[in-house]
Amino acid sequence: MLGIRILATWLAAGFLTQAQASEPEPSPTAPAQSSSEAGESPEAKAKVEALRTEAMAAMGRSDWKAARALFGQLLTLSPHDAAAQRDAGRAAMAAGNFSDAAEVLEEAHHSVGHHRDAELHYLRGEALYELGRTDEARAEHRIAELEIGTGHVEKIQALWLARIYARRGELARADAVYESLWPPPAQPVDAEVGLNQAEAHLLAHDWKGAARVLRRFIDRAPENLRARHMLAWALEADGDLAGELAVRAPLASDDPSAASEQEYGRALERAGDYRLALTSYQLAADRAGTPDAMLVQARDRMRYRLTPEVAGGFVYRTDPTTTTERLFAGAAFPFGSRHLASLLATHDNAHGGYPIASSATTAVSAAVVLAAHWGGWMMLGGQGRTITEEPTFNGMPLQSKGGMKWGGIGEFDTPIGSPVRVNLRAELENQWAEAPVAVRENGAVTGLTGNVYVFPLPSTRDLILVTGTQTRRLMLEPAAMMASRPMSSQFLGWVGLDYVVWQNPASMLRGQILDERLARPSDLAGAMVFSFRHYELYGRTDSDFYSRIALLDRSRIDVATVVVRNALADGRFGFEARGGLGYESTRRNLLSQGGLALYVTGGAASRATISYDMAQETTTGLAGRRHTGWVAYHVDI
Repeated sequence: MLGIRILATWLAAGFLTQAQASEPEPSPTAPAQSSSEAGESPEAKAKVEALRTEAMAAMGRSDWKAARALFGQLLTLSPHDAAAQRDAGRAAMAAGNFSDAAEVLEEAHHSVGHHRDAELHYLRGEALYELGRTDEARAEHRIAELEIGTGHVEKIQALWLARIYARRGELARADAVYESLWPPPAQPVDAEVGLNQAEAHLLAHDWKGAARVLRRFIDRAPENLRARHMLAWALEADGDLAGELAVRAPLASDDPSAASEQEYGRALERAGDYRLALTSYQLAADRAGTPDAMLVQARDRMRYRLTPEVAGGFVYRTDPTTTTERLFAGAAFPFGSRHLASLLATHDNAHGGYPIASSATTAVSAAVVLAAHWGGWMMLGGQGRTITEEPTFNGMPLQSKGGMKWGGIGEFDTPIGSPVRVNLRAELENQWAEAPVAVRENGAVTGLTGNVYVFPLPSTRDLILVTGTQTRRLMLEPAAMMASRPMSSQFLGWVGLDYVVWQNPASMLRGQILDERLARPSDLAGAMVFSFRHYELYGRTDSDFYSRIALLDRSRIDVATVVVRNALADGRFGFEARGGLGYESTRRNLLSQGGLALYVTGGAASRATISYDMAQETTTGLAGRRHTGWVAYHVDI
């Protein structure tokens, strides 16, 4: 969403710059200060006019800050010069100082005796909108609309009217005005008309409408770089990554600026093309000369996503019957522009149960992750594991000889257009490591899990609707001298939503590491996310399975959670706090969960994590309170 924030900032300046530049000379409705008001001294009058000439020249070359400073000097000598006040307001708005603009434009209105002045009310309304003073802004725009009238209007006044309609959300009326200003197909279109109409759609968060207007304009003015940048931003906001890349690739060549190359790098990064993204970020840094911290972090992020990564750590978990300790270590090896292969080894020690027993399992998992340019990816993996210490009681084995076990996993994740994303995950005889008791009993799982994420609001991705199902079969190693494997079958369905209360993509944790599977990037940026889920569980468990692991056959859970995460000290430290409350209505149990993770980075190449979580019950039928603590260290080499 960082690009959308950039777009919003750019629109504020772009709209206002056009409005202020449309009439660089003092308005005839706001005459210059008379010589008597400016002072009797000819030297003072000459100084005022010299400052006016110099300030207007600064406006002509779009040096808005210098122009505002010069008009400030002029107004010190001639404090009631309405023309200078008006132009000072234009310059302040173009420089992004909207509070100053609103104030000085109000002074100009008083200086001209509150005469009819549609432009002044229009400009002040724009400044007030940018300050969030919506009611005052609408009042100013309404005055401007009435003073323009309904008869024949000049082009600039028509543009003001269309902008006023767009600000009020009357997009159809704005479009009607803009369309009346478009020339016949054989003639070139005025940039003010085409771009302002596209901006009206962007104001309404009508990304597709903006893209349609911009493509129409670019067909007639293919050399207009501003229109092409706007089109890329509109496509990004709409989630059309392939379309955005098609626009940004030639734009990065035609507009050799650091900002253009950096935006292209961002699009390539979201597409998972890390090698080309690194090239773009490096070009942007070279062109900038002195790149800012965000660009440096982006470049380093890509650099270390293209280098091998090693990781290791320790996990300690407890549930009502069992305690496990896990040691893990692994490595990931990127190849191509967006793919990687990984290897992960784990060793679990489990203690507890009835009768008291202990066991140990060692597993090695390998995976290949293949990513596509449209933002989708696929993972294929396999696992080999063996029971290195069989559970016994008083020297008697509790389970049959396990031997080597083999498992497999596959996962597929892809967007479907801009509003939908789908994730599918399949497991075949994989280690069932959901809880300590499952590890102790050397459980295995075969199943299929699917999630569908829907972004219902075309203007933002802050709201996500989620639904999914999971069907699986759980299997335990048979008891000693028995041939059959105890089994449990489950079907779990859920529906819910996620809402991003606030986010700050610029506040990102350093250390570009992968997740615990060494398969996908694990990023952390400032955000607060509220989630709600409703779960329905149906299961069938045979008696042998139930005598060793008690699973619920029916459960209905509602749970609300909140996650707050942020990066501190320029991304060197970070945290994630998690909490939630739920209710299991079948047995009328109040549920709770919570956790905290702390992160420390050693620059862009490494990250250390310490985390703790507590949860009561699970959505998959495991009862009781579970505790999980873990430490991990990842480093790129």
